Amino acid sequence: MATLIEVLRQRRDAAIRRAEQLAADTGRWGAHVTGVAGDAAAIDVALQDADHYAGQLDRLARHERSTTGPYSYRTHSFYRDLVLVDDDPEAARRLADYRARTAQWTTAESRDTGTSGFGALVPPGFALQAAGGPPRPGRALLDALLDSGAAAPLPPTGNTMSVPVATTAGMTAASQTAENTPAAESNPVYANVVAPVVTVMVRLDLSRQLFERGGRAFDEHLSGQVVAALDAEQERQLITGSGANGQMTGLLNAPGISLVSCDTADPVTVVAKTLQAARLGAEYRRTPTRVVAMIPTRHLWLGAATAGADHPSPVEVLERAMLAQVRTAAIPSVLGSGTNEDRILTLSGRDIAYAEDPLPRVRTASHSGASGLVQLIAWRYASLAVLYPSAVTAVTGPGLAQPAAF
Repeated sequence: MATLIEVLRQRRDAAIRRAEQLAADTGRWGAHVTGVAGDAAAIDVALQDADHYAGQLDRLARHERSTTGPYSYRTHSFYRDLVLVDDDPEAARRLADYRARTAQWTTAESRDTGTSGFGALVPPGFALQAAGGPPRPGRALLDALLDSGAAAPLPPTGNTMSVPVATTAGMTAASQTAENTPAAESNPVYANVVAPVVTVMVRLDLSRQLFERGGRAFDEHLSGQVVAALDAEQERQLITGSGANGQMTGLLNAPGISLVSCDTADPVTVVAKTLQAARLGAEYRRTPTRVVAMIPTRHLWLGAATAGADHPSPVEVLERAMLAQVRTAAIPSVLGSGTNEDRILTLSGRDIAYAEDPLPRVRTASHSGASGLVQLIAWRYASLAVLYPSAVTAVTGPGLAQPAAF
């Protein structure tokens, strides 16, 4: 699992590469392709994405530099000090120093956990590293969409995110029919797409001994597992969130998404239906579909299919269609009337707006009594707005029943 800085650097570089590729394509085909002037706006969007991720990268780098105090040299355990803050004056002093250094990374927070007055803190930069643990689906689709333009700033306050979206064809240009004659008037109409800000949280009980004696290795392992658990739940909610009980409304449950039915469990047919889904989205948004997402076993099944002489394989067809193939285990494989179907999604980053806290926050609370357990909670705020549901297309039907070989 990559560190947060590595992820942000990858997203920044991907946005720069996208802008460079669009510029190169515009220069190569601009004289021959109708409507390529729209690529100028796409280039501008890609550059804005690069600036956005560069800003987040700088913010996170400054966070790491600001932790050059009690925990940067890994001589003390951050989580141990959180647990012992009321009993160990040196732990309290280190946390006070750390809070002063990282005040810009935390906001006022007052959850009723019975802990000390230190409240919420972000983990030290060195602790947000990869660590071994149980298999998790990760957030492959979410990161791919963020790379292709879905990132939005999380509002500093409030419990909703509001994004204006044009509900008509928007403004149009027209030729002036004659001198001193006004051109045709076009007035776009906008409406706000409002999505809730949700709290994705990890809560667990661990022994006090583990916090006190785990040391730096425990810090790195626990932080890595916390981030992995938050990522996995965000990916799940992105795809299948119910919109109830504090969840985001996921793509498969968003009202108004397009559906393409696939009735034949044949690789060629499945790929043809996937391309049909991509075409529907492209026709609606008038820009190419960028991402196709499926479960790993579905991609392996397509990859195992052979093609005849001089014919591309199913996976090669998707590659030639310039679709980024994302494999995510967060897509269910128990859907449909037979509870044995998965789904294939086609969309682009600009079909949605997704905002999140780049850094999780944590705090601890000691249980009352003699159990010796300490409760740790970690959370991240996030919000998902599906801006153009008709451009998001799902391939469904019995043709996506799980193959017997998989």
